Amino acid sequence: MLQELYLENYVLFEKASLDFSSGLNAISGETGAGKSLIAGAISLALGERAKADVIRSGADSAVVSAVFHLDGKTTKSFINETGLEPDDNGNLLFERTIRREGGSKLSINGRPASAASARSAAEHILDIAAQNEHTRITEPAYQQELLDKFGKLEKDVAEYGEAFAKAASLLRRLEAGDSEKERVRRRIEQINDDLELIAQAGYDSESDPYLEDRIRTLSHSEAISAICQKGVDSLYEGEDSIQDALSSLIRETESMTDNCPALKEALECLNEAAAGIDEAVRSYRETESSIDCSPGELESTIERAEMLKKIARRLGCDIAELPEKQDNLSRELDELSGWETDTDEVKEQLNKLLKNVRELGLSLRAKREKVGKKLAKSVAAELNDLEMEQAGFYVELRPLWAEGKDKIGILKSANAGGLDEVEFMLTPNPGEAPSSLSASASGGEASRAMLAVKSALSATHFPPVLFFDEIDAGIGGRLGDTIGAKLSDLAKDRQVIAITHLPQLAAHAKTHLKVSKKVDGKRTTATIESIDGEARVEEIAQMIRGKASTATTMAQAREMLDKSTVK
Repeated sequence: MLQELYLENYVLFEKASLDFSSGLNAISGETGAGKSLIAGAISLALGERAKADVIRSGADSAVVSAVFHLDGKTTKSFINETGLEPDDNGNLLFERTIRREGGSKLSINGRPASAASARSAAEHILDIAAQNEHTRITEPAYQQELLDKFGKLEKDVAEYGEAFAKAASLLRRLEAGDSEKERVRRRIEQINDDLELIAQAGYDSESDPYLEDRIRTLSHSEAISAICQKGVDSLYEGEDSIQDALSSLIRETESMTDNCPALKEALECLNEAAAGIDEAVRSYRETESSIDCSPGELESTIERAEMLKKIARRLGCDIAELPEKQDNLSRELDELSGWETDTDEVKEQLNKLLKNVRELGLSLRAKREKVGKKLAKSVAAELNDLEMEQAGFYVELRPLWAEGKDKIGILKSANAGGLDEVEFMLTPNPGEAPSSLSASASGGEASRAMLAVKSALSATHFPPVLFFDEIDAGIGGRLGDTIGAKLSDLAKDRQVIAITHLPQLAAHAKTHLKVSKKVDGKRTTATIESIDGEARVEEIAQMIRGKASTATTMAQAREMLDKSTVK
């Protein structure tokens, strides 16, 4: 589960810490308060592209961190899939820093990580249905992605797509004119130059992501050393040190605990304080030792940082993404290699690949047809629970290439996703002919269809955290209770986080977080807090009316909370 999200100088948030619980978590707040920024912050921490415009005005950098706790079963599968290990407490800390001067750094449990590795890890623990994703469900490409996820066909799709891409590349070689060949030749030269540049830089994943931090530390080494010495002296080594006074107090308190057991609580706190002083002294000493640098280290560190920044700018990435960029360039070079191969040899390779593409594509089609029937049945059942009892749901596969046609046609008419186009069809009312979701579904129906598909997917695709950003878009209060009950049901065996504007949905939550914003002078700041008791009743009452609560709306809010499924 997602335990905590910390935001610092992130858009409207100066400093905010969100604590989540298991089960259903609801996030509410007035329009524009910053609710949907939460989904963006989580995505950023988990490796999505970082942009400087998320940094709060007047700040030099923004920090976003997310702490996930994995249980025993999830931990084992997570390690097998990603190779990443949680800490001794079963926690994973994803932390992202974005600097206005350019670049960002990302770490997982304190170790530098690439954005790609973070995104890969995130797929196993979190599924975000982002704002307006209920509109994406009307797009055939996204419907195909959902179908493949439901049927666990990702490996089949990847295998087919790899063969298709290789065959398409060979066909381009055969059909390429002189200008295309020249373009490829120049591109190969460029890639080789870029790879040589990266190799010469000798990227060090342990230290290079933290060069800017090291520069700031070394630039203030004298002041840092002074505060470290002062800290050690005040806490430990000096006359009348805090540790001496504390040790004396501990001894005197301990001698009286038999006579006054109530002092045991104070003694426990004093011992914790003593342990904290020991840790602070250790940290001061380690910090002072770390800035005991050799002559010229600051200058050389600045030079290296500038060199890596220059390379990263040339390649269009951050410094921490250089290893990922190197891998991508190497793969592209492999794909482009062999353009000077003899034409007859290329034709022979293409014929072999086309046979493979055909076989893989037809196999994928057969599996999708089978999976499509199961998905349609499951989604129809979910729609029934969401008060669309009369709706019919179908998964249609439209062939882009048919057996018996010229195999070259696969590359001309199909694509890297398969030999078919997937489309979800809906009949909202009996007696109507099935039509595409984009043509037949209203906003509320599309939202319910999105939730129905996600619910159906939960049986086979089992990330421990589901995040819904305004899944209730286009849905009125009448259905809010139904949606809330469905999310509450989903949250029985996983964590569900929902950003919502519906009081009926929020009333079902185990934990309720409220986002607010205030204007102080010319600055706008967003805050977030966990609410319960009367504060929660007040918030739900305001969600009902949209203005200040009244005795009537307060009574309605209490009734909603009393009737909710929260235990």
